[in-house]
Amino acid sequence: MLAYLPEGEPLAVYGRGPNWLYAAIAAHAFPAPFYLFDVRCGWVRAPDLAAGMPDSGAPVTVVVTDRDGTARLDIGLRDAYVDRAEVQGLHVPDIAAPTVILCGKLPQWLWASLARAYAGYRVAVVQPQIGGAVVVRDPVLHRIGSRLPFKPRAAR
Repeated sequence: MLAYLPEGEPLAVYGRGPNWLYAAIAAHAFPAPFYLFDVRCGWVRAPDLAAGMPDSGAPVTVVVTDRDGTARLDIGLRDAYVDRAEVQGLHVPDIAAPTVILCGKLPQWLWASLARAYAGYRVAVVQPQIGGAVVVRDPVLHRIGSRLPFKPRAAR
């Protein structure tokens, strides 16, 4: 699908799709804007995120686990709902590993923003239904859509 879309050009998506699909298209459009239709808000632009540790009062929590060249980011919402205005200026952690796996329960626009925030990395998004993480950005191997193994965290 990405072969049919212009790379680095503004893109917009309407309709249902898995989190990894939205993230892949948003990353493909980078650095140009990416828009998607949100049933609660209408057409929205995926917000830009900055590098650095999130503030303790941020509406999003991030736990980073680094193992064998892969950084796993468990991302959560402090409340059941987050508005796009609340994440303007949100910081995401700097990562030393070349591969980033993003996991959590997030709105589509936030998946898109996270995939764009890690533009220089191999990025995969967890898709629980397939029991793995789908690669949405890979600046070296260009293997978009391949699966990485993923084990859910043990319940605490």
